[in-house]
Amino acid sequence: MSSRIWLLALGLPNVVWAAALDSDGGGLPDHVESELGTDASDPGDDELCGDGVVVGGEECDDGNTDDHDGCDSLCVISAGYTCWSRDLNLQVKNPGWETPDGGNQINTTPTSWTLESGSVDHYQWTHYHYSADNYAVDMAGSPGIGVVYQDVATTPGETYRFPYLQSQNPFSGSATKTVLVSAAVPGSSPHTSASSGSDVDLAERCWDIFELSFTATSSSTRIRVQNTYTSNSGGGPVIDPLTWSVCTSDVDANGVVDLCDGDADGDGLDGPDEDALGTDPANPDGDGDGLNDGDELNTHGTDPTDADTDGDGLDDGEEVNTHTTDPNDADTDGDGLDDGEEVNTHNTDPNDADTDGDGLNDGDELNTHNTDPNDADSDDDGLNDGDELNTHNTNPNDADTDDDGLNDGDELNTHTTDPNDADSDDDGLNDGDEVNTHNTNPLDDDTDDDGLDDGDELNTHTTDPTDADSDDDGLDDGDELNTHTTDPNDADSDDDGLSDGDELNTHTTDPNDADTDDGGRSDGDEVNTDGTDPLVGADDLSDRDGDGLTDNDEQGLGLDPDDADTDDDGLNDGDELNTTGTDPLDDDTDDDGLNDGDELNTHTTDPLDADTDDDGLSDGDEVNTHTTDPNDADTDDGGRSDGDEVNTDATDPLNPADDLSDRDSDGLTDPNEQALGTDPDDADTDDDGLSDGDEVNTTTTDPLDTDSDDDGLSDGDEVNTHTTDPNDADSDDGGVADGEEVDRGSDPNDPEDDLDDGLPQETGLTSGDPKGGGGCGCATDTSGGAGTLALGLLALATILRRRARTAP
Repeated sequence: MSSRIWLLALGLPNVVWAAALDSDGGGLPDHVESELGTDASDPGDDELCGDGVVVGGEECDDGNTDDHDGCDSLCVISAGYTCWSRDLNLQVKNPGWETPDGGNQINTTPTSWTLESGSVDHYQWTHYHYSADNYAVDMAGSPGIGVVYQDVATTPGETYRFPYLQSQNPFSGSATKTVLVSAAVPGSSPHTSASSGSDVDLAERCWDIFELSFTATSSSTRIRVQNTYTSNSGGGPVIDPLTWSVCTSDVDANGVVDLCDGDADGDGLDGPDEDALGTDPANPDGDGDGLNDGDELNTHGTDPTDADTDGDGLDDGEEVNTHTTDPNDADTDGDGLDDGEEVNTHNTDPNDADTDGDGLNDGDELNTHNTDPNDADSDDDGLNDGDELNTHNTNPNDADTDDDGLNDGDELNTHTTDPNDADSDDDGLNDGDEVNTHNTNPLDDDTDDDGLDDGDELNTHTTDPTDADSDDDGLDDGDELNTHTTDPNDADSDDDGLSDGDELNTHTTDPNDADTDDGGRSDGDEVNTDGTDPLVGADDLSDRDGDGLTDNDEQGLGLDPDDADTDDDGLNDGDELNTTGTDPLDDDTDDDGLNDGDELNTHTTDPLDADTDDDGLSDGDEVNTHTTDPNDADTDDGGRSDGDEVNTDATDPLNPADDLSDRDSDGLTDPNEQALGTDPDDADTDDDGLSDGDEVNTTTTDPLDTDSDDDGLSDGDEVNTHTTDPNDADSDDGGVADGEEVDRGSDPNDPEDDLDDGLPQETGLTSGDPKGGGGCGCATDTSGGAGTLALGLLALATILRRRARTAP
């Protein structure tokens, strides 16, 4: 409960009446309690003896417990009085008011007062803690009623205030006396055109505060102080002379002198009220908050001395005029955030507890949920934050609460899945994978209704969860696994040539048994080839050895129908005929020293090619003799094929270090070339058109001689152009060198045209005796003898030359 009291504030260079706030109703204004250090909300501590203020049950309190100072040291009760131990020579003047020339001061010395009647004494009471020049007037002069006055200069029409203190002579007896202070034109009657006075209880030595206010009617006014008691039964009343001044300022320009107007700054509060509140009577907005002091006190209930009454970080004026918030409530909208925080920090609306309208108040968003109070959907998942917390129990800061790859809004609004359960249908697949990857239904644990959960199909059986029959054999995947024990990924589980569905639904055969009737023929062969009943074993065209060939076929081929592998090469007869193309009667079809089964199953060589890697060594020799790789022509990667190393170089095909290199790739190793005198970096040392290797290994010509037989043709021309023998100067033995024949246009491979020069060929030779007798002699006709002899000698020379060249 609060109340207002009127008090006189002393101790400052002015005296002002004001209305002061007393929150606890204990008698002390709040600002006084603040100065005293008492609790403004507790009326019980207002009564404090020695604090200088009369409140509650106190009747006198001078601010100390000293005796003989004008107040009882035990604070004896004297209601309505206040004891002062300060200098009471006060000036009634507010800051900024003008003081008329001459000062208009009531003199403070004893001789300044004029005795009108009776007797008046003056005392200097140092025990009142006055300075030496402070006096008080004792109005109980002896004998009779005392009256004193003083004439002061005044201005007609001006209003004056004359406050004074009234007490009693501390050395006199006790009684109740009255002092009347009046103001009037000197010499006029009556003297009381304006007056002020009250009884003073002389039993207590305390000062009482009074004030005379009047409007001057002349240039001189008499201030008259009169003791009005009718008998003198004890000590008289005492007054203290005070300075005073005229009110001549009109700060608020309302046409009324401010002191008399009471509200100098036009803020709705009188000057005394402002002094009591601690506000500036000359400043309408003392705390600079944009609200005048009167509005703060009377309209808004705010503190005019505190720019931010509720301490929320916003000036009261801002709250009232800009934000329309309550300046007395730090949190206008009750959202848990001060108005200032909302405006200056969070940019939220201090008048709306839920700025973004998401169902959560701003304070909860910031302090509890860490969501954005300005964004109804903090995680942009399509759900507002309040719905996430209050309805869906999802995380408003995580767009995908269950981390399933779908945001919460899509789960609820599009897929109708549970945003708090990564696997809504409990099929072992999270909802996001179902929607985005597998195209399955996240609300149906068996999308294709085949009797298998989608997760089991993908993770265990590797079947298609969107296709009830993954292998298209006519059976649902679930039936295959749970009923028939067939493979849902293999249309023909027993590889008999019939699909599992046909076996069960058409032929009633066992899809897990290739020969349901055990008759020796697969169900497929019986149905598709033999035209027999796959459920009757007796009609099967038997295959006693189960090699894929019927007994009749084996007998026709000369194979053993009771031995699946007639040649014991590791391959059954049916595979050899139908798959590998090998001979089921020959265990080594390509005669390379390895049986066909070992080639296929162990060495992965070609059973139809004796030298799989074409290195010049048979697969068998490589495996059994040289331990080289029959699938790698150069096992040691030394640069020479295994065959060259074994057959030509005599090096180790397993040791790359001893490979004989052939830098010019002419078929001769470099060491061989060096031994022969050929150039290891020139494949054709003699430039005859044949490589050195071909000359040495094939034509047996001289790799260092372009024309090995000196017939006028290079070895390369003889081999590549004329097909003559590069080691025989007369390839056709016709008696003319090959080169000569080529030059003259005859055929070096035809001996008949060697001596044909276009002339008659008269050799003169006959059979018989050369002398003309029988046998091989010469004719008796000697006419051509010389020519014949020449030709014979030429032929002989040619033969001899050839023989000499070809001799060992």
